Amino acid sequence: MSDIKTSYREQIAKDIEKAVKAIKMTKLVSRDMFEIDELSDAQFPSVLITTGSERKTDITTTQRQGTIEYILTGFVKGKYLDTARNKLADELEQKLYEDVTRNGYATDTMVTEINTDEGVVFPLGAIQMIVQIEYIHPTGDVDK
Repeated sequence: MSDIKTSYREQIAKDIEKAVKAIKMTKLVSRDMFEIDELSDAQFPSVLITTGSERKTDITTTQRQGTIEYILTGFVKGKYLDTARNKLADELEQKLYEDVTRNGYATDTMVTEINTDEGVVFPLGAIQMIVQIEYIHPTGDVDK
């Protein structure tokens, strides 16, 4: 048994992945890169979750606040791309707001931006959702 603790950012990423996997319409959810061209039709919609940049600030001498951006890239396929992109964005946003504490690891979850590819690679469509997560941890200890 290992004594290695998992960082807040990793716990939050795992919670986001779990939440997105719980959305019935998503067929493939991964934190590891995948080739969109190699997916079968049955694997759409798919979502790639990546951890983005993080900003840290001191709150007190014993506490720090981290603000992390997670990027959710969703891929859809079909004839009605605008509708499919909107549906996926709505489902993701709704699911993320069900627990803004990310199972107790965060103080807030905010969807700050949603971009689309505007259907430039028909019949594939994509969205990019930027999710900002705030959390607080003891100074010098980023594990929980």
